[in-house]
Amino acid sequence: MRVDIRTILRNCRSSIVSITYENMLWGCGTCGNSGVSSGTSGNGGVPQVAELSLVGANSEEEVGESLSIVSETLRELGIEVTETPPIEIQNIVASVDFGTQFNLNAIAIGLGLEDVEYEPEQFPGLVYRLEDPSAVALLFGSGRAVITGAKTTDAVAHTTNAVETRLTDLGLFQ
Repeated sequence: MRVDIRTILRNCRSSIVSITYENMLWGCGTCGNSGVSSGTSGNGGVPQVAELSLVGANSEEEVGESLSIVSETLRELGIEVTETPPIEIQNIVASVDFGTQFNLNAIAIGLGLEDVEYEPEQFPGLVYRLEDPSAVALLFGSGRAVITGAKTTDAVAHTTNAVETRLTDLGLFQ
């Protein structure tokens, strides 16, 4: 069975940008896996594994709503879907405006080479890898930043505060 993912996307009303799926093997609905299967048998009991990545949602609630829409659409297409597929948020990306210009050369020197990647000829931003929380801040000369790698909105806020505190301690942020 082939599923036209564009049909599913047209039915989604939230801000899903794209859906990717991996290892969608249709056939065995009797093996008891959670995930998505067509409910047919005859392939020797090969486990069915399906993953949907919902990208572009603006909140955890939107992820749940989007998953419900996708699950219902798959059911309408005759594909068996577990009642409550587990949701795992793996990455939150946030943009931040610190409201001041950054001197990226001074920041690179101040933060030290072990936590920073800065090659302005290759990329116009400074990559700052934090350990606590485990996240990455891409800092730009405009004073804007992109925080990525956080798994919760609290981790995004903690990362933003950690960057601001560290730059303030170094005298590089007013």
